[in-house]
Amino acid sequence: MAAYRYVALIETLIALSLSESGLFFTIEPAPVEITRTGGTASFACAVSGITAPEIEWYKGSNRFIPDRGRVTETVVEGPTTHHILTIHGVRHSTDVGEYSCKAENMMGTIQSRKAKLTAPYFLKDRDYFTINPELTYQTKPGKGVIIPCQFDNSASWPEAEIFWRKLIEDERFDNIWETESRFISKLNGTMVIAQAKAEDSGTYRCGFRNTVLGTISESSVKTRLTVDSDGTGSMGEYEADIYVPRQTISVVRRQMAKLECIPYGYPPPTIEWSKEDGELPTRAQVSANTALLTIPNFDVNDVGRYTCTAYQRNEKVRQRVIQLNILEPPEFIQPNQELTVMEDEDLTIPCDCSGSPEPKITWYKNTVQQDNDNQDSLTLTTVSASDNAMYQCVCENDAGNAQATFAVQVKGPAKIITEARHKTVGRGTSVTLTCEAQGSPTPSIVWLKDGQRLRSDLRIQHYENLYESRISISDVSKEDNGVYECKAINENGDDSIYISIRVYGEPFINVKPKDTVGITGSDIIVTCQATAEPKPEITWYRNERQITADDADKYEVTDEYLKIKNGHAVDGGSFMCQARNSEGTESSKPVQVTVYNVPTISHSLPAQTNVTAGKKGLLLPCAITKDFASYQWYRRGIPLLKVYFDGGTQARIETKKGIGLYFQTVLPEDQGEYSCNVSNPAAEANVSGYLYVDVMPSIPFISPNTEVREYSTFWLHCQYQGEPKPTLSWTHNNTPLIRSNTVYPNGTLKITSATRFDAGVYQCTVSNRQGSRSKDVIVMVRSSARIENIPSLQYPITGERSTLICEVSGFPFPVVEWWKNGIRIQSNSNFNTDGYSRDGSNLIIQNPDSARHDGLYTCKATNDYGSESHVTQVSVYDLPKVTRVSGCDSVTADMECTIVCEARGNPLPTLSWRYKDRNETIVAQTDNDKYYVTSQDVTLPVPYRELSLTFRSITGADSRTYFCHAENPAGKTSTAHQVKVSYQAVIDSPPLPTYEVPIGATLTITCKARGEPVPQIRWKGPRPSLPPNGRSTVDEDGSLVLMNIQNTDEGDYTCFADNNKASNSFTFDVVSRTTTVKVTSKDAPLTVIDNPIETWLIVVIVICVFVVCIVVFVSVKMIRDRSRERRSYKPTQMTKTSSEEANYQYETVTPKPVMFQVPIDTSNSLPMYNLRTLNWADGKHPPNNFQSQFDDVDRQLQGLLKDLDNPKLDNLESDI
Repeated sequence: MAAYRYVALIETLIALSLSESGLFFTIEPAPVEITRTGGTASFACAVSGITAPEIEWYKGSNRFIPDRGRVTETVVEGPTTHHILTIHGVRHSTDVGEYSCKAENMMGTIQSRKAKLTAPYFLKDRDYFTINPELTYQTKPGKGVIIPCQFDNSASWPEAEIFWRKLIEDERFDNIWETESRFISKLNGTMVIAQAKAEDSGTYRCGFRNTVLGTISESSVKTRLTVDSDGTGSMGEYEADIYVPRQTISVVRRQMAKLECIPYGYPPPTIEWSKEDGELPTRAQVSANTALLTIPNFDVNDVGRYTCTAYQRNEKVRQRVIQLNILEPPEFIQPNQELTVMEDEDLTIPCDCSGSPEPKITWYKNTVQQDNDNQDSLTLTTVSASDNAMYQCVCENDAGNAQATFAVQVKGPAKIITEARHKTVGRGTSVTLTCEAQGSPTPSIVWLKDGQRLRSDLRIQHYENLYESRISISDVSKEDNGVYECKAINENGDDSIYISIRVYGEPFINVKPKDTVGITGSDIIVTCQATAEPKPEITWYRNERQITADDADKYEVTDEYLKIKNGHAVDGGSFMCQARNSEGTESSKPVQVTVYNVPTISHSLPAQTNVTAGKKGLLLPCAITKDFASYQWYRRGIPLLKVYFDGGTQARIETKKGIGLYFQTVLPEDQGEYSCNVSNPAAEANVSGYLYVDVMPSIPFISPNTEVREYSTFWLHCQYQGEPKPTLSWTHNNTPLIRSNTVYPNGTLKITSATRFDAGVYQCTVSNRQGSRSKDVIVMVRSSARIENIPSLQYPITGERSTLICEVSGFPFPVVEWWKNGIRIQSNSNFNTDGYSRDGSNLIIQNPDSARHDGLYTCKATNDYGSESHVTQVSVYDLPKVTRVSGCDSVTADMECTIVCEARGNPLPTLSWRYKDRNETIVAQTDNDKYYVTSQDVTLPVPYRELSLTFRSITGADSRTYFCHAENPAGKTSTAHQVKVSYQAVIDSPPLPTYEVPIGATLTITCKARGEPVPQIRWKGPRPSLPPNGRSTVDEDGSLVLMNIQNTDEGDYTCFADNNKASNSFTFDVVSRTTTVKVTSKDAPLTVIDNPIETWLIVVIVICVFVVCIVVFVSVKMIRDRSRERRSYKPTQMTKTSSEEANYQYETVTPKPVMFQVPIDTSNSLPMYNLRTLNWADGKHPPNNFQSQFDDVDRQLQGLLKDLDNPKLDNLESDI
């Protein structure tokens, strides 16, 4: 069968098939500037690609063909062919413009970036000066004057040099030059006369000069300057000012930056340059007159705000700020990429360019502009062979342009797109067969005739181009009759078409019979077709005997074949066909027909097999039983060789005939569909299954650590592989991405409008069922300096160290400066003379003082991309201090009295009066019946606040310690003040009216008094003196104690309270209380206390003791009753076990109830048993010896009360 006839041919073709490599520029034209007339310009272009590309040159959008005269093209052969375009004697009029090269091969077409050719020129055909005609300026001596020279810069290249001329005489102008008092701007040509003098009066006009060509052009407009002079030559004083031609300047990276500040005024000012971060670039150069600052090789670190300061008499009088920005040409992380995609899949091509300002993006396919301009990606949906092309993403901004090239290869099987058209030709003529195919990789095309490859010779010629193959046959003969096969092959499949050629003349058997096999029981076809004009007749022979109409039951004969019906082994034999017409006869060679049985497969491979890469010893089974002649394995439709080696002598894949396909080691590339074909000459059997080779995910490439500009768009690439196809995810700082980002199917992560929060570690993780792998990429966002979390107001405390917070962010990390009231604070980690130091970005005030440290503090953060400042107002607070508390030191009750509190602090503290025993504010902070409060603030000589508390009528209860409490944001303090109120003595605990006490008892008579001053207690009895002989005493609290009372002690006793003192300026009444003591002989307590509190205390104690006794008695009775109800147990049987332990069995014995009653004799406080009233529950009399038995029981009960668990309790009944 054809399936196995071409095995060697197909494998050879696939091995020779090459996947076309991408088409990329290795060298692109670069800009050329001609600095002299008639110079030479050269542009180089080199392209990589397996198929040598064709190179064309373009100027602008038009094809540019070297004329081999002034313009030549040189081709330098080598590993990469270089094309060099050279223009001799460059002319501005014809040669200046943008040049590019275009390359094309079978992969597509690409165009290089555009390189600008610039040559010196000077245009004189029109007036480029735009100054108003006949301008007039008038000034005074010493004052500055600014005279502009406005012109069109496009008039000259290189940029023109401006000059000024002054009218001398007779319309003759002479050049004037820069002096100490005259400047000519290098940026716009403006003339600045810094200090006008009388001799500066006159007529001026400006012009410009091309320094390369040496040509000049002058303005036709005249400018008149008049300097008013008083004739003395003296100059007035004018405050310095600064003329700045450009306040914002953008410079392309690596070019020279020019900043200009021209001072004017009198006395002559000087200029000093500075940068806000404090340091000028080391490359910066200042001109001799200090007006021009140049920075060669400008870089991103040079971006910032530059300040020029004018000094007059060594004093700073004026400042101007110039913002210097950078223009960054577009750049790509990966400028060239080869992308592969299968047919009908989607593909997204990213365009990850950066630049400042943000570049404009344009897409091209084979140099044809696409519709989605300015998009950062190009998406191809359901790709097909037509999408095989070269794609370019072109990024452009004011600083330049760059491009990325993508070679997109759509993988697809070979497919022939030519229709099969049969040819009929005469002998001796020519015929051409054409076959066109497509596919990716580009398919190889071969021609076959009768199953054999068609070779070229003198008559048969082959012609091929990219996708088409043709064969041309001259001097056609009957041997050329037949069927021709065009076969297209690539690694993804093959396709064929068949074209027949018929030649006029004697019969020619173009489809000759072949050895044929058949299957038992089926029809067998033997083909034989002949071509000729006139049409031939076909006759068949079997074993040299003609098959005639009599054999119709077994054979069917047509012009194309012989059919053997229901073939069996006996129907085989030798068959031959013969073609005959009027021109002649041709017979085929005899062929053999054989009939076979169908081969069978007994054990086949499963539909799906899953293994891991690296597995040892895998067998894909395909076991057969009989009737087979061929045993062939296929992978993805391609026949496998019998043995594949591992690079040495060890067989890695081996076909074991009749058993299966054996893998010594499984590799990832072994994945695919496998089929086993078992055949004999008559039939075949096939089984197939898919081998999945799982491969641990890997990340062969991830974007390097990168820095990006804030608000720009950037891409992170993560190329991954694995089987099954891994899933991909991105995390940012170990957390899932929370922003709306785009992840492309190829693993690329796109971050738009990057902010500082996008900086950090990005992790790409790919996972499949074999595991996962991760790789990190660090992204640093170059962001402008920012200030966060800084308070607008801050109040340090006098003398307490304070920190002014200034949290900054930005990359590079900003430089932080602190300013106070517009003056920069020079500080570091050590405290300076003003008490400032730095802790990172924070400012520390060591010992705050309002006189030195109050003011507006500015924190300014600056980095290469901008600056930000924030102002904090600092007011130093003083702790509150109570300076005076007075009033009511010694006052008599019922008077109006005022206590006053004065306190200082910044801000003035809030004052309140508080009690000593409760740290709470007095309720009466406003007027009421008891108090009224007044407050006032005093500003001179020292600010303080006063709070007065006035008692409308002070009482003795108001005597206590008061606190003046002062509080402000800085803190709080309190000062105590004692208020003393003198008032009449008062007896709080007077004695009882009458006491009856027995002879010999002790009596205590209470007399407690209070007052201010503290009153003295005196006692007077019925006799001139109190009882003698130590029988009477007065306690410290004023109580009178009478001991061993006698009849003579009976009578009235008077307590006197007196708080008058000699030092008092007032007199209080003496107060007294009288009581009567009666002596009696009746029994009574030996001690009498008239203190109610002590009496009640004794009563409460007695009651508590009584209650406790009752509770104890009731508890004991309940416990005893429960104990008597306990069951009694006695052992009834004892047995022994093998462990020699005794086991007891018990029976319950219920005790008989015995009840008796014990009345209580209430005549005595203690309960007593009355034996006469003791009754038995059954009504019988007690026995004669009951008394003695009862006494025993009584003793036993007394013991049981001590030990309730005593077993005698169980024998109580028997004892009774």
